[in-house]
Amino acid sequence: MQMPHKLLLLLIVSALAAGCAVKTPSMSRDDLMNRVQEDRVNMYRNQEPLAAPLTLEEALARGLKYNLDHRVKLMEDALSLKQVELMTFDMLPRVVAAAGYSERDVHNASSSMNVYTWQQSLAPSTSSDLGRYTGDLTMTWNILDFGVSYFQAKQQAERAHIMKERRRKVVHTMFQQIRQAYWQALGAEQLEAQFAPLLKEVNAALKDVEKIEAEKLRPPMETLTYKKTLLEIIKQLETFRDELAQAKPRLAALINLPVGQSFSLVSPGMLAVPEVGSSLEDMEIQALAMRPELREVDYNKRVSAHEVKKTILRMLPGVEMTVGGHYDSNSFLVHQKWIEGSARLTWNLLNLISGPAQYKLAKGQEELVQTQRMALSMAILTQVHVAHQEFMSRKRQFELADQLLAIDARISEQTSKQAGTGAESRLNAIKAATGSLMADYRRYQNYAALQNAYGQITATLGADPLPDTIESDDLKTLTGEIKKRIYPAPAVVPAVQAGPAAVVSESAPVMQPVEAPAVKAAPAVEAAAPAVAEVAVMEVAMAEAAATVAAPTAAVPTEHPKVAALRQRAEAGDAAVQRRLGWLYASGGMGLAVNKAEAIAWYEKAAGNGDMEAQQALGWLYYAGDGVTADHRKAQNWYRKAADQGSGRAVAMLKKMEKNGI
Repeated sequence: MQMPHKLLLLLIVSALAAGCAVKTPSMSRDDLMNRVQEDRVNMYRNQEPLAAPLTLEEALARGLKYNLDHRVKLMEDALSLKQVELMTFDMLPRVVAAAGYSERDVHNASSSMNVYTWQQSLAPSTSSDLGRYTGDLTMTWNILDFGVSYFQAKQQAERAHIMKERRRKVVHTMFQQIRQAYWQALGAEQLEAQFAPLLKEVNAALKDVEKIEAEKLRPPMETLTYKKTLLEIIKQLETFRDELAQAKPRLAALINLPVGQSFSLVSPGMLAVPEVGSSLEDMEIQALAMRPELREVDYNKRVSAHEVKKTILRMLPGVEMTVGGHYDSNSFLVHQKWIEGSARLTWNLLNLISGPAQYKLAKGQEELVQTQRMALSMAILTQVHVAHQEFMSRKRQFELADQLLAIDARISEQTSKQAGTGAESRLNAIKAATGSLMADYRRYQNYAALQNAYGQITATLGADPLPDTIESDDLKTLTGEIKKRIYPAPAVVPAVQAGPAAVVSESAPVMQPVEAPAVKAAPAVEAAAPAVAEVAVMEVAMAEAAATVAAPTAAVPTEHPKVAALRQRAEAGDAAVQRRLGWLYASGGMGLAVNKAEAIAWYEKAAGNGDMEAQQALGWLYYAGDGVTADHRKAQNWYRKAADQGSGRAVAMLKKMEKNGI
């Protein structure tokens, strides 16, 4: 009778052992290919197609909505919120339902014995059926566990805030990268058309010199020197071409455009110089209030404080209350259904011994977080000053690159005038064209570095690119909101006011870009004088930068007080102020509504009073037809007046118009 039971036990043990030895097949090639195909589709799923040239604000919006790293942070943020919801259930009582059936092969019989005589006093008897059903529904609530769960839920809620701050940091870094990548890609796009003809000309010159070398028409040393110079130019141009080819793919990766997709960028017409519109003290205050890293430390301090409270709570006694309904099908029971309740006091006395050490540990953690915040605050203050210094340095480098471009354009013009028919003249023309192209390339590179430094300041201050709430998260709405932030009205930019009652705006940075009026795209300039159309009015934009740096104010008046003062000086005949007021009307600066007619009227007054920069600006506006009907004759007249005052850009534009038959 015992063998079947042993055999059954052996079979059960063997089955369990076999079940523990689980193997899975390796991934097949078909599985891998299916996964690759699925990933390629999912990477770009639910993205709005790019149907028009890409602006900077749309690039930033696409990065915010489609960048995969940002989407990972969004999912982590959502997961943290779900964990907060889950932790709240730990505070509720435990409700346990149980049901079962049990059966015996023999009765659960028992007897009793007299403790004095050690004689059996009753015959063996039972009060249980051989088989019976049971059921229970019990609610248990431990008040101590409730308190601990409460503080754990609050800690998890703080961690959800921490995830939001980490996502803010990702957004700041991403926007900085997109800014730089956008301007690098725009420079590549603008210079691409000039690159191919120049490289073709250099290769043609190289073939000619190889022919001369083969026929020994010139002295060997002269031929070799000429050939070496051409090869160095080709190497320089091909390196330049490779850098241009990488610019757009880098931008596409940041905004999650499909790899290899062709797209174009919107040129602003002029490269505006951003300006920092607040003092270093105000910037320090905003950075200390808004940086994600410091906010994360603040939330960690709260987590540590909750941990201290949990430690104290665990040293207290706990009260456990239980109530439940029960059922037992045992036929011997008088009542097969009943309700039972109880209350019990429990106290882990060992916690009284370990509690003080745990409390000291929790308090030490809290003090450590405080010290970390002080160290991080010092590091952030240093970053503010370093970022400001870097920005000013990049701004100066861009201004120098802009001046070098103007000089290279004039050198190219003089070389073209003096060009003859000899090989040396041809080489000089190629060198001048290459130098001008590289100067334009360096200008775009310096401008991209300037934008990167500007983005670094924005990130250092913790300025958010979007308000706390927006109507929708569709691409159009995001683009519009971001555009408001990167091109704000100058009078709307108080972010921090120093003092005990400092008010910090989370969304508005304490700086604004000084934007020049947008102009229509002009035909490509020849390789000997590249990008003159773009830089023709750059001096105007740079000269006006200081005019739009508004001091922090508490409200936005109907007309900025500085505008009234400027208007008074302009009406008195100050040419520089007249030109500045014209620029404000053209760009909508200082809260003024954009009014091109008013802008041109003030430009003409300034130009009539001999202001060279206003003459250049009018030349471009009439040439491009920006705000007025295009009039090339008027454009030439204004450019000639500016050229007579020594403007190299005006000379270059006149040469360009002459070559284009204008």
